[in-house]
Amino acid sequence: LVMVLHEDLGRFSLYKIVDDSGTRTPLIVDQDPRTSFLSILVGNRIYRMGDAFDFRQEIVDGGDLFGFRWTSKQLVVSQMFGFSGTDNPSVSVQVEIRNVSDNTLDVGTRYLLDTSLGEDGIHFRTPSGEVTKETEFAIGDTIYVESAKPDNSVSIRVSGTSVPDRIVAANWKRLNDTPWTFAVNAKRNFSLLPYSVDDSALCVYFDPRKVSGGGTMTVGLVLETTGGAVVAAKPAPTTPAVAEPVKEPVVTEPVTLEPTPEPEESAPPVAAAVPALSPEQREALSDLDVLLRRIDALLEQVETATEAELGRIAAELAAIEAEMEGGAPSSRP
Repeated sequence: LVMVLHEDLGRFSLYKIVDDSGTRTPLIVDQDPRTSFLSILVGNRIYRMGDAFDFRQEIVDGGDLFGFRWTSKQLVVSQMFGFSGTDNPSVSVQVEIRNVSDNTLDVGTRYLLDTSLGEDGIHFRTPSGEVTKETEFAIGDTIYVESAKPDNSVSIRVSGTSVPDRIVAANWKRLNDTPWTFAVNAKRNFSLLPYSVDDSALCVYFDPRKVSGGGTMTVGLVLETTGGAVVAAKPAPTTPAVAEPVKEPVVTEPVTLEPTPEPEESAPPVAAAVPALSPEQREALSDLDVLLRRIDALLEQVETATEAELGRIAAELAAIEAEMEGGAPSSRP
């Protein structure tokens, strides 16, 4: 396994070496590492780690453990990684949250993992079978959730007593656009037309619990490279969540959550139009999804954008438009 820490983003990329020449296969999406991230809920305010202005970020190298540390006036959040195993290598992800204030705080964590290995076929597998729709997995039994190609996989497993309160599989954009509590719609697949096609992700929740002044809470999970398991005993009682689902996009500043209605049961499945697309059009939509993420990243640093970079984006957009209209595929920069 190879892990890359992106110091400027507060994110990581994870790869498996698949041959003797050192070829790396990404285990989570790496075109834009920001698509996978840790969020912290404090009271009714959400912080996306790596983006939150209230926190000072630094790299921590503790030898066998390494990662990020974010410090604010109330909290010190450490996200530490460690490798283990040889035949079936894995990486542990431990999140420690220390309350450095004098007040008791309700603190929850949410991890969005932008998986991709199963997007060319079966998105996820569990001991119960294949997962083709939005799903909330039962916690309390020994399960695993696997996103896999024939020779590579990434699974999520609870380490120690850190049993998650929820594990959800859904379309990445729907999960990304939901600041905290995600309402599963079992009728939906992993597409959100027109731009987000067959784009799945996993979201792992540890519900808010009380952390006294000077106290610490620790949660963790493990990413494995073979058919590992989410080993889940029955969760310990926790403080009820204070957040409700909202539809506004997440922003880098803390946001206040407001309740919103559940999705209508009568909403038609979004997959109906997908089979009518040609292979070229499906590929073009996938390319457009990647391009939109690049544009979002560019908008955050628009003052540094060059004419050449804007020209490349315009050319790629024109080529994708031509493919969607049924024209001959164009070579994109």
